[in-house]
Amino acid sequence: MRWPGTIRKIQEAFRNKSLTVERLTRHYLDGIERLQPQLNAFITVTAETAIKTARERDSELRMGSNRGPLHGVPLAIKDDIDVENERCTVGSAIFDQRFSTKDAHVVQKLRKAGAIILGKTNMNEMAAGGRGGFNPYYGDTVNPWSAAYEPGGSSSGSAVAVASGLCAGALGTDSGGSIRGPAARCGVIGLRPTLDLIPTTDVFPRCPSYNTVGILTRSATDAAILFDVLAGKDQVGPGKISIKDRFNISFLNELAGLRVGVIKDFTLCNLSSEVETALRKSLKSFTDFGAEVIEIEVPALKKAPGDAEMAEIIFYEFYRTIRSDYFRAKPSLFGDIVHSDVRKAATIEESAYNAAITERKSLRKEIFDTFQSVDILVTPTFPDMHMRASAKPDFSGKMRRFTIPVSYFGLPAISVNCGFSRALLPIGMQIIGAPGDEALILNFAYTFEKLNNLGNCRPTVFWG
Repeated sequence: MRWPGTIRKIQEAFRNKSLTVERLTRHYLDGIERLQPQLNAFITVTAETAIKTARERDSELRMGSNRGPLHGVPLAIKDDIDVENERCTVGSAIFDQRFSTKDAHVVQKLRKAGAIILGKTNMNEMAAGGRGGFNPYYGDTVNPWSAAYEPGGSSSGSAVAVASGLCAGALGTDSGGSIRGPAARCGVIGLRPTLDLIPTTDVFPRCPSYNTVGILTRSATDAAILFDVLAGKDQVGPGKISIKDRFNISFLNELAGLRVGVIKDFTLCNLSSEVETALRKSLKSFTDFGAEVIEIEVPALKKAPGDAEMAEIIFYEFYRTIRSDYFRAKPSLFGDIVHSDVRKAATIEESAYNAAITERKSLRKEIFDTFQSVDILVTPTFPDMHMRASAKPDFSGKMRRFTIPVSYFGLPAISVNCGFSRALLPIGMQIIGAPGDEALILNFAYTFEKLNNLGNCRPTVFWG
């Protein structure tokens, strides 16, 4: 049979009784079993629990009960988010036998909406950077487009699972680009919500000042469905930021009248030729369909510290989170990238960190002014194409120069595929909105997908 490829189509199949929840769940579990040796997208697979829950959801449907938009939808969860009674390794050897005692807030929301949890996805050790998909203990995650190239940042397991058809969607986390990066490298949608909009309760606190829980899916509409569940009426984020427009299907429209900002001396600077070509082609398509592309200056970005200084906040807060575990454990239990992050953090004075946080608060207020003259900002997700999977980790941070400022300012952003390289690798475009403007950037991503028909492309390795 032809398996439904999106959450909307899954729900249609359940409604017309052409598919049961259990059959779909077993289909995904069969795919995980078949492709796990090739892709290594999961650390833990919760097959028994998933099938039990699927049977319960089928029984509910037979009785006329439907929990909501995710009823019976099989999803994957990054392994730094707690799932009750399951391991939460954070990709680290020292947490290999750590079991969660309860669901994280976001997992509770998914279950309440009827979702099935298939398992916990692979990730960079303790969400550290350097090279996407790199894990010295659970093995590297493999890009389904080409095993020769890395799959993006630390949420790579979630992105690979989505891209290769092993789940209907997945959760990831993002401090410096760890959702948007894997989405770009694997050709899927990756949504980083506004900082503090979605609670991060019972999520590994790599960098509380930047960290968000976000979404990876194969379509913008599916991302909107998941976002609507996670950012529902009972949101309790400390920022108490309201959603300006709840995304729904009727909100979708064309690009006419939308003001798209291109940042002067930033958006189109120092790009590889393939990335620049794809982005310029996308910008032209915006104007062809009625949007206005405007070159603007962003004073807050010019005043902000450089990429390396922005990253110091991540290193400092990460060190505070793990230092007790780090110094109690054998050094051999940590990989080179974690050791490097700890060494960097040890050189950062508390006074310097506090000053950086104070400066950031001021600049976050100032960034709001940018969205008086434009509706959204557009950049590449990465300035260059994929690193080779065999490459040494890159500690320079230069590949994050478009993603980490978004984290610094706490803005919502979505990465969407905007083309392919000569080697047939996906290229990501980052769409950035004002705080709380998730509906707008989701709508823009949806319309871009519809006009360019790039969302239906499948990688070399695909289950379905």
